[in-house]
Amino acid sequence: MELGAARAVAVGAVAGAGLRWGLGEWVDGGSTWPWAVFIANVAGCLLLGLLVGGFRSLLHTDALIGWAIGFCGSLTTFSAFALDLARFLRDDRWGWFAAYLSVSVVLGLVAFVGGRAAGRELRIQGRLP
Repeated sequence: MELGAARAVAVGAVAGAGLRWGLGEWVDGGSTWPWAVFIANVAGCLLLGLLVGGFRSLLHTDALIGWAIGFCGSLTTFSAFALDLARFLRDDRWGWFAAYLSVSVVLGLVAFVGGRAAGRELRIQGRLP
């Protein structure tokens, strides 16, 4: 990896991880549903879709890598998602397990596809340079 790309990933990762931590501090509070991880993952999918659909040609490669891999990669968190699922299984909450798994995957994909479509539409309409 080139030094510029490495720096961009590092900066993006710090920002994404900070936002992810902040969501956990602000959102989670006694709810059975792991809202912070859910919001972070769906928002990260939406942003990644926007980047791929509308901003890819506008950003320098290092900036795109910083946003996509650094920011989105550290904001979204598969490991915490897996831990939340494991906790549901440990606590014999099979319904919560199934709902969280299904809703997270489906909404994550919908957010990505929707973000990509929105980005493309903005580019087509000339709303992006």
